[in-house]
This record gives sequence, C-alpha cells and structure tokens, in this order.
Amino acid sequence: MRRIPFIQKPLPYSYYHATIILVVLNVLVFALRYFAPNFFNSYMSAGDLSHDYFGLITNLNTFTQRPWTLVTFLFIHGNFFHILFNMIALLVFGLSVERKLGSSEFLLFYFVSGILSGVLLCLIYPLFGWNEVVVIGASGAIFAVMLAFATFFPYAKLLIWGIIPIRAYILVLVYLAYSIIAPIIGFMGGVSHLGHLSGALFGFLYLLVRLRINPVKEIIYTRRYYH
Repeated sequence: MRRIPFIQKPLPYSYYHATIILVVLNVLVFALRYFAPNFFNSYMSAGDLSHDYFGLITNLNTFTQRPWTLVTFLFIHGNFFHILFNMIALLVFGLSVERKLGSSEFLLFYFVSGILSGVLLCLIYPLFGWNEVVVIGASGAIFAVMLAFATFFPYAKLLIWGIIPIRAYILVLVYLAYSIIAPIIGFMGGVSHLGHLSGALFGFLYLLVRLRINPVKEIIYTRRYYH
C-alpha cells in the first residue's frame, strides 16, 4: 500500500461552522476596535494599536519583532465597507467550501493561504521600496476560498448585485484579472491587490500539493456536464 506523504495526510472530517466562527471573530474585533478601544489599551488609540501591534508591516525588521501579526492582520479591517464585503464573500463562498473539505481542513486551508500571502508581501513589497506598508484584512485568505469554490463548483450561478447571473469560475477570473490590471494602470485605492493574488496563488498550491486537486483540470472536466 502506498504511503501517504505527511503533507497530504487528510484531517478527520468534521463540521462545526468554522466559517461562522471566523465571521463572528472578525466582526467582534472590528467592533472592539471602533466602539471599545479601551478594551485593548486605555492609553493608545485603536488605530495606532491595530497598525503597530496587529497589522502586518512589510518591514522584515519590524515583522521579526512581531511575528504574531501574520495571523492577527487577517482579523483587522480598515472600515465598515472593508469588513462588510469581506464577510459577505466569506459567507457566500466559505460555507460551501467548508462543507466540501470539512471544518478542520477548511481552517488549515484558510490560514495557510492567508499567512503565506502575508509572508510573500513582506518579501516583495520592500523590493519596490515599500518598507512600511501596513497590510490588514482577510482578503488574501478569502481569495483563496473563492478559488476553492470555483474549483469545486465552477459552474454554480452567482448573482452580482442580486441581479446579474455569472458562473463562479468566471467571477473569480474577473476578480483575479482586475487585481492584475489595477496596479498596472495605477488604480490602487489603498487596496493590496498583490495580497489578493498571493492569496489565490497559495490557495491554488494548497489544492494542488496537499489535496492533489488541479483547479484548471477540475473546471475543464466539469465543463462536460454543462455542454
């Protein structure tokens, strides 16, 4: 019998609403930052505290002094619309992916993709002279979840603004294309598009290496059932 490599050993399937737990934690952190900043520190403003101690700063010296920020930055959001759109996306895509993978595998997928996307930003941003960029938000991990959804349910119909129907894999491709084009044309808007792309990249590698699932092949194979 072929021995399964350690990196591919499956986790026992269980379902305990990990997506809902992530959403609740994100909303709780957001609420505490803006409505109860003294919960963290009565002598420091919520904004400063978030950036200095919980946001991911793309400076290797600062990062090595605060390694916990590779996890905490995933729970910090800049404003109401930032967390609103991220949590809607996490619910729309995450619930189905969690049921497919199981809660433990889903959480591992989420955090590995999100953390590694942060590591990549710490390595790449300084190359462009961006040594003190503060990265916050779960977008990298969520882009990985979106890619997983498009892999498992590529032809599922989603509604943009509740009106325009679009296949899941097309929607994800549009988001990825936008994340590539926006920085080229100078439309950043304070958004870490590289963070989105790196999250999707590590999500792809996770599916390919750990789960032995090729997203491209899955989309092409599933196409047979819709034509």
